[in-house]
Amino acid sequence: MSCFSLLRLDAKMQKAIILAEGYFKKPYGKTAHGLVRGSQRFEITGVLDSTLVGKDAGETLDGIHRNIPFFKSVEDALTHVEASAIIIGIAPIGGRISDEARQTLISALSKGLDLISGLHTFFNDDPELVEIANKNNCKIIDVRQPKPRDELHSWSGKILDLQVPRIAVLGTDCGLGKRTTAKMLTDQLSSEGVNAQMIASGQTGWLQGWPYCFILDTLPNDFVCGELEHITLKCAEETNPDVIFFEGQSSFRNPAGPCGGEFLLSGGAKYVVLQTAPTRTSFEGYGIPQPSLKSEIELIKLFGSEVIAISLNSENATEKEMQDYKKQIQEETELPVFAPLIDGVKGLTSVVQDVLEKNKSN
Repeated sequence: MSCFSLLRLDAKMQKAIILAEGYFKKPYGKTAHGLVRGSQRFEITGVLDSTLVGKDAGETLDGIHRNIPFFKSVEDALTHVEASAIIIGIAPIGGRISDEARQTLISALSKGLDLISGLHTFFNDDPELVEIANKNNCKIIDVRQPKPRDELHSWSGKILDLQVPRIAVLGTDCGLGKRTTAKMLTDQLSSEGVNAQMIASGQTGWLQGWPYCFILDTLPNDFVCGELEHITLKCAEETNPDVIFFEGQSSFRNPAGPCGGEFLLSGGAKYVVLQTAPTRTSFEGYGIPQPSLKSEIELIKLFGSEVIAISLNSENATEKEMQDYKKQIQEETELPVFAPLIDGVKGLTSVVQDVLEKNKSN
């Protein structure tokens, strides 16, 4: 069953537990991280990761208590909290799960929990799981199941007439927090009275309940730019925003899946917040050295867009080290540098506000 026909945002939020066994403290647990930080679609009541039992998922993630405990199993979770769904909260390379994780899904379906998956593996194609789901009157929802071809859009060029400023949050690698930074910017600007909207572009954005979302890596290449244009124009028409943020995917020069130019050329983002992790010198999972930050900025400039700020992921670094990295990168790039999960984004929204003022005067 596809996600596109289910789970209206105006419906009561479904209570769910997240499967993140062994991954919650790793970059590949990013779907779980996004859901713990907040969702308009699901109420998260627990996380399955036996290595962290006794701790709170929010405090483990970013030091904020969210009353979301860890459990060792489905049975353990349902003894303590309510849930009618299990969400796969990991994003391993290739989208394949372990045999142990599969047994957890069987256990959840056997207890009548809906299975929500954002993996490239479609569990609706698994006869055993479908049989268990049907027997227990529950659903399997494959978030990455694409829309029918006749519902997809080709790029038309209409977006060239759109006057709303668009800012892409791009990165130098996968799993850096591009979506989180875009969300924080959207939320903070909204609290400041700016009509800020976000276009989510991945499965976690859909799971979080962003109303304007297309799942980029489910699409045939010929329709990526058209779907981006379509959802952007829809957002602009329905919300009349002051600014639109694009959630970027992967990075320009990640050889396992380069991405970024679509948001600048086809989406018309003339401004970029560039996310990077100072402690990460190679592409995650491959050991291939990353190009320099300055060369990435120059590459973006060749697309006709401008990097307005650098946003830092603080993985594997102390706060003192992050302050040193910020100073060093600011000197190297001559750009404002922020670490959103340490500093918040008020400084970054000031940069965006300046861009919006400049855009009005042009």
